[in-house]
This record gives sequence, C-alpha cells and structure tokens, in this order.
Amino acid sequence: MLFGQLTLAGLNEDLNIFNFDSSNVYGSGLALNQLNGINIVAPLNSTVLINVRGNNIQFGSYQIFRNGISASRENAKRILWNFYDALTWTNSTTAIYGSVLAPFATANTTFSQINGNIIFDTYLGNAESHNELFEGILPEPLECLVPISISTTTSTSTTTTDSTTSTSTTTTDSTTSTSTTTTISTTSTSSSTTTTQPILPRCQAVSDIIESVAMQQTALSHILNAEGEKLQKILSIEGISYENVLAANKSIKSMVNSVSNLEIMLKDKMDLFGSCGCRCKK
Repeated sequence: MLFGQLTLAGLNEDLNIFNFDSSNVYGSGLALNQLNGINIVAPLNSTVLINVRGNNIQFGSYQIFRNGISASRENAKRILWNFYDALTWTNSTTAIYGSVLAPFATANTTFSQINGNIIFDTYLGNAESHNELFEGILPEPLECLVPISISTTTSTSTTTTDSTTSTSTTTTDSTTSTSTTTTISTTSTSSSTTTTQPILPRCQAVSDIIESVAMQQTALSHILNAEGEKLQKILSIEGISYENVLAANKSIKSMVNSVSNLEIMLKDKMDLFGSCGCRCKK
C-alpha cells in the first residue's frame, strides 16, 4: 500500500490468489472505497482470484491497473473478483476489470463499467457491461455450501411488588382502621440472537453424497432380491397357467428396467467425483 494505492503482487505463472477485508484492506485502515487505485502485478497469462470479505461492498472512484498500466478487456478474461458473503454491492465510477461473483448481493451501480461475467442476486441502476468470458483456471473449492443463519429469541420477565400500609386512629370510643395498598408491576424484555453455523467443507459434502448413493444401492439390491423371491414363489404354484407366468414375468421385467435406469443415474452421480482428491482439514 503506497499513497493509498493497493498493489496485489503475485509471481505464480498459473494462479495467484489474494484475500482481504473490504472494510480494512490488509490492515491499512482503509476501506475498499477509500483506495486511490488498485494495481494487479502478476504474470499476464496467470489467473488472478481476488477474494473480498464483507457484507457491504463499496467501490470508490479510482482506476484499476495491470502490471502498472491501465487494465484492458483482454486482461479481464483471467481476473475473478469473488465477493462470497456480500449482501450489497455498489459502484459508481470505477471500471471493474474481471468477472464479478456476488451471488447473494443486491447490486446498485451508477454510470459504472464492468468488463467480464456478472453474477448478482438482484441488480439496480445502470452500467456499461462488456461480456469478456472468464478463461482462467480456478482451484477446487474448499467449501461448497453457504452459511446457515439461525435466529433465536429469548424473553425475560421481571415482577416488582410495592406494598404501602397506612394506619389511622380515631379516638371517640377508640376506633382504629388500617388500609394496605399493593402495587405489582411487570417488565418484559426480549432479545434476538442470530448465529451462523460453520460452512460445510466440500469433502464432507462429497462424502455425504457418496454415502447416499451407497444407501440407494442397498435399497435397490433388496428390491431385486424381493423380485427374485416373488418369481420363485409364482413358479412353485402347482397348476399355474402360462398366462399368469407371463404376466408375472412382465411385471418383474418392468421393475428390473426401472432399477437399471436408477443404476445409470447413480453411476453418473458417482462419475462426478471420480477424480476428487480433496482432503478434510483436521
């Protein structure tokens, strides 16, 4: 960081990954919208992945450079801006070079420019867009599910009792009267807490899918075994007509065909992870 300009420097010929917080870029005390510029310094043929943390993303008014000179639309094909937990995304005048991935964000732009693929949840405003298809090579994701927020509400009641006793005495033939007043006040308070469950690791998700395939395979094997026993029972009936045997065979054949189709679907599902070599962190 020099004079407010952020320099992202990487040497890898294939992939360079940068991570920073939008509200405090690399501990500089500057937010993303307070920078004076961004200079991406890395081999031109390498993929640049920029992961930006923060729910509220705001760009300022500055220029994006590639290796010290103004970035081009050709450069944008290998740059990906990943705003993975952004809920709002705003930009006014900065020309963004690279694809923008913010699938949960509501985007609002004014006279801005985006060069690359654009993925938002919703979009408002106006901007100039150049569809420079992303051509970079990204790593296997370590996490594949979004965080789950759980809201809990707790209530607390407080009861306060005030007692007032007054005594009056009148002497004629000696009369005494006593009155007691009791006041009860109740105060209720409620609080709401939102917690976020950890993101499920990709390897755990893959393991769960493989386990579900195994359970379906077990169920299909029981179905085939039941069909076989049914056929044996039918053939053991004395004097059964060939029409009944053919009808039973047709029913069993239909079931076997259905099982075969399901087996093909399960095989296709397993083929998706045939080359998966991910490892869970301990």
